[in-house]
Amino acid sequence: MLQKVVSPSWSGHIRKMLSEVEDGIFEQHDFSDDDPLDLDWWYIIDNDEKISGIIWISYYTDDYFYRNKGHIAELSFYISPESRNKGLLNETILNIEKIINDEYKDATLILAVVKKTNPYYESVQKAFKRAGYLLSENSRSYLLQKDTQ
Repeated sequence: MLQKVVSPSWSGHIRKMLSEVEDGIFEQHDFSDDDPLDLDWWYIIDNDEKISGIIWISYYTDDYFYRNKGHIAELSFYISPESRNKGLLNETILNIEKIINDEYKDATLILAVVKKTNPYYESVQKAFKRAGYLLSENSRSYLLQKDTQ
């Protein structure tokens, strides 16, 4: 299940989770306590109703790499180590697709970018490929994408 974060800021669960991220997964950013965060943020809630991860969605158009694709919903996510390998990512992908179809009605492409330095890239790309995402890559990242329409 996903739960939208109201007025996201660099505090609470977001700060705790993203401060614990292993090297190579994300670009590091310097935030001050309680800095407001742009984008849309969602908690990943497991079957025990515990916050087990976080997702943020960028919503934009890109006329350079994805011309004629319309609006793109780009996903970034983190699942806590104790919640991995339990099928949570598979369920999360399905929930994300539903949210994108409901809340980002103009989105024509869902894109997940996974850095090649991410130690979990193989399991992440397998989960997305099972859900029908196509894989491509550039020099730094794997790009998993799926048309919504």
